[in-house]
Amino acid sequence: MVKTHKKPQRKRNGLQHPKNKRKSSTSSVKWVLVFIVILCSGLAAYWGFLHLQDSGETAYTKERENASSEAFEYTTAYSELAVEEQAAALKKEEMEVAETTMRIFADNVDALEMTGDFHSRYGRRAEAVKFWQRCLEINPDKQSVYRSLGWTAMDMGDYEKAIEEYRKALEINPQAKGIHREIGRALVELGQFDEAIEELEKELRVSPNAGMVNFLLGQAYFKLKDYNKAREHYEAEIKVNPDYENAYYNLIRIYTVLKETEKAKEAQLSFEDLREQSSKNERVQRMGIGLPGRDVSAIRDSVVRTYLDAEKLHRAKGDMKKAESLLKRAILIDPNNSKSFERLGSLYTMTERFPEALRQFERISKIEPSNHLSYMNIGSISTVLQRFDAAERAFKKAIEVAPDESKGYLELARLYLTTKKKHAEARRLAYKAVSLETSGKGFFIFGWACDVTGDRNGAIKAMEQAIRLEPKNAKYRQIYEGIKNRNY
Repeated sequence: MVKTHKKPQRKRNGLQHPKNKRKSSTSSVKWVLVFIVILCSGLAAYWGFLHLQDSGETAYTKERENASSEAFEYTTAYSELAVEEQAAALKKEEMEVAETTMRIFADNVDALEMTGDFHSRYGRRAEAVKFWQRCLEINPDKQSVYRSLGWTAMDMGDYEKAIEEYRKALEINPQAKGIHREIGRALVELGQFDEAIEELEKELRVSPNAGMVNFLLGQAYFKLKDYNKAREHYEAEIKVNPDYENAYYNLIRIYTVLKETEKAKEAQLSFEDLREQSSKNERVQRMGIGLPGRDVSAIRDSVVRTYLDAEKLHRAKGDMKKAESLLKRAILIDPNNSKSFERLGSLYTMTERFPEALRQFERISKIEPSNHLSYMNIGSISTVLQRFDAAERAFKKAIEVAPDESKGYLELARLYLTTKKKHAEARRLAYKAVSLETSGKGFFIFGWACDVTGDRNGAIKAMEQAIRLEPKNAKYRQIYEGIKNRNY
């Protein structure tokens, strides 16, 4: 049950003073109107986009609720075939999709990159490079292509070529994550350990919690016989990646060299536990789908990726019908790949087919119960559909599975404010959100919560923060001036 709250008595900054009741109502209406304007402008976006509108603006009929996608069955394509036949059929289908897409989008850089990626996944490096080079002829600033060329050179053992391609990627975006790490990896392979350390330290400045960076630093320092530094970085890698066997293995060697016997024993035990777990997992896989089955699973992943790449091109072209059919086929190829449902959900949201979008994100929540973004989308779409109890449950679930993410707290606070209930709880949630992440939107919601709970000074301060973070946001400034000039 929702508890009722007594109105505060004649507080100077309270919004519920009897004489100001009409002003308070007007204030709430203004907040909701501003919320609608901001919402319709696409302020909230999670998986690439989340198109939200005020829930009262659009009516949804029973026919829309029972759209054809509800009857769409998730039957795995080719499952009736033998494993080897499945693999052959999947590869043939993927080739047809790639070739058809390339014919339609002959000089499109994204199509060229997609086709190069497709060939690369099957080890056809020469073909992959040919398409990537054509892509760069059209757009020499396509950073992701240089990364692919660098990765391919690394895979072929041409470390100097890899470094050359990665440096071209850095010229386009010096702050890109992961590139300094790959240059560092190549330099370690070349035995240029001091240069490797320099690159890897740059990566830590760009991405402090990136995996493998500290491990590679440990490798470089170990080769330079700086064992204390090596230990420091191997231990740091374990904090980021506690299940990385090789880090424990190398720590055993380091502790042994440094004569830290007890720590060496502890590292040995951890290494053996992880190795045993890995062996168990491998045995389970062998007893389950087996090696051929795992190969088919990898092929299905590749086919889905090609379908998603093709869908992206058709969506950009504005052909939503074709994009939808490609996504539905991707789902049949692998009904447990959440990315296909994610993209189909976003397409339905973009085209305002909200009940159908909702079903896609609900499916994701079953495939990946710990994916908080699925619950965020369920909550937001449920709000649009005026299913406020469902929205509340979804946002609470998002908070439960990702308590350190600000968005769940923020959207639940906004829901309470929009539906004009639990204002005190909305304020607590909004405060938690801005404590976790500083954003203009967060302080806007917090200011709104302060205002409706009678804290004028808190609302003014919060809106000042929102304006400081987003100085060009005219709506924030409008609300701020309205609160300052209101008579109490």
